[in-house]
Amino acid sequence: MAIDEDYIEGYFVERETGDPCNDIVYKRNELIKNRFNIDIANFTDLGSDDIIELIEGGENFADVMTYGANRMYKFISRKLLYNWHDVEIMNLDSVYYNQYANESCTVNGVLYTLASDLSISTLTYSYGTFFNPRLVENYGIDKQGLYDMVNAGTWTIDKFIEFTKNIYEDLNQNNTADEEDLYGYPMRVSANGSSVVWLPSFGHKFIIHNDDGTVTPSFMSDLTVAALDKLREFQDTPGVLPTNETAYEIESFANGHFVFATLPLYACFDVLRDMEEPYSVLPLPKWNEEQDAYYTAAHYDHSLLSLPISVPQEDLEFIGTIIEALSCESYRTVFPTYFDSALKGRYSKEPQTRQMMDYIEAGRTFDLSQYLSDGCFQGMFTAFGDLLGDDKPISSTWTIMERTINKRLPQMYEWYTPNY
Repeated sequence: MAIDEDYIEGYFVERETGDPCNDIVYKRNELIKNRFNIDIANFTDLGSDDIIELIEGGENFADVMTYGANRMYKFISRKLLYNWHDVEIMNLDSVYYNQYANESCTVNGVLYTLASDLSISTLTYSYGTFFNPRLVENYGIDKQGLYDMVNAGTWTIDKFIEFTKNIYEDLNQNNTADEEDLYGYPMRVSANGSSVVWLPSFGHKFIIHNDDGTVTPSFMSDLTVAALDKLREFQDTPGVLPTNETAYEIESFANGHFVFATLPLYACFDVLRDMEEPYSVLPLPKWNEEQDAYYTAAHYDHSLLSLPISVPQEDLEFIGTIIEALSCESYRTVFPTYFDSALKGRYSKEPQTRQMMDYIEAGRTFDLSQYLSDGCFQGMFTAFGDLLGDDKPISSTWTIMERTINKRLPQMYEWYTPNY
C-alpha cells in the first residue's frame, strides 16, 4: 500500500502499544495476513508528482494507494486509475462500503475513489455536534431530553438555535464579548471548516445524477437560500462567536468556553482525550422534522482508496479480495473500537451515546464535488462556508461558479472514460 502519511494510523501500525485504536489496527492486519498468507507493507514518502511519474512509467509500485480525497483529481484527470466496478469479486453494496459516497462518485459506471471502512478517516474527519453536559444542565437544557429529541427525529436547526442563541457569559468581566468568554456556539465562517457541513446536514445534494450518465451540479435552491438566511441571522445572536480556526474551536470547547460545538471526530483522539470534564456528542441537527435522516459530512481531506493502472489486470481479483477482507474486519472491529475510544468507554456501556454515534456513522455523506473541487466544481462544496463569512448575494456567487463548472463538465466526462 502506498499511503499518504497523514492517514497512516488507520491503515498500518508497526506493533501493539496498549492504545486501543493502535492495537485494533495491528490485530486486524495480523488477522488478514494470517488468513490469506500474505504480507502487508506500506510506504509513505511519495508525493503526487512521484506517483504520477511511476504510474505513467508503468511501474507496479503498489497494489493499492490512498490519498487525500480533495487531491484525487490529480490522478483522475490523467486517467491513471482503475474503475473499482471492474473488480468483479468485490461486493460494493456491502455495509462496510459507504454507499452514499460511492454512488455519488460513480460517473458513467466508473468509480475511481473507493470509500471503505478501511479508511478510518471517513469516520474521524466527519463532524458531530459536541456538547458539555455540565454547561447544558447549567443553562436549563435536559441532557436526556437532547438524546430523546434525536431519537424522536425532532432534533432540528430551529431547536439548536433556540437552545444556544442567548447563551453568553462575560467570564473575564471586561464588558466586552471576546474569545475569553463563554458562548453557546462557535460559528466557523470560512470555506475550510465546520460551516460547510451545514448544507449537507440539511439533506442538500451537490451532484444530481441523471439517467443518461451525466451529472447536474446543484447549489442554488430554496433550501440553500433559506439555510443561509437562517444561519446568518443566528450568527448575529449573543450566543454565537464567529471564528475562523478549527484548533481554537476544539481547544476552547475543551476549556469550557462553548456549550455546543460542531467538531470533527478526530478531536476525540487528541485535544479532547485530555479534557477533564465529560463531553458527549449528537448528530448534526436536521433542517426540519420532515427530513428523512440525520446527515453529516467529512472535511474534504479524508482518505480514499484507489487502484493505479500500473498494476497488472490479472492482480485485481487478488487485490479486491484483500481490500474486501480488510474493509469487513474494519467494520466489525476497528470502527467500534474507535467509537468507544472517542467516547471514553461510554459507547460500549451507554445506549444513548452508542445510538448518537451510530446516527453519525450512518449519516456520513461524501460528494463528487468535494473530490473534484479544484479540477471541475470550483469550490461549490465549500462556498456555503465562505458566504457565511460575508454578505455577498448567493445568486451572483452561483452565477459565476456555474458558468465555469459548465465549461469544465465535458472535460470531466472524458476523465471518466477509462483508457485501459
